[in-house]
Amino acid sequence: MSYIDAAGASGIAVYEIVNKGKIARDRVTQIGEMFENMGVILSAVVRTSDRGRKGTRYFLRKHGEPVIGKGGRLVVV
Repeated sequence: MSYIDAAGASGIAVYEIVNKGKIARDRVTQIGEMFENMGVILSAVVRTSDRGRKGTRYFLRKHGEPVIGKGGRLVVV
């Protein structure tokens, strides 16, 4: 949760949590699903650049719904 909170409105990608926390990807996904089911976070499959790959990002609900633009790009307001 601390990684997601520190990321702010732009959220944090699953791979970033895996790399920072040295936690297995499947475990990060399980924990993310648990927090999403509890209503604490939102997840979205987005890209952060025009040509980047799409990936799952987690966002705290207190920052509101993530805005996703054309082609699945995350729009940070």
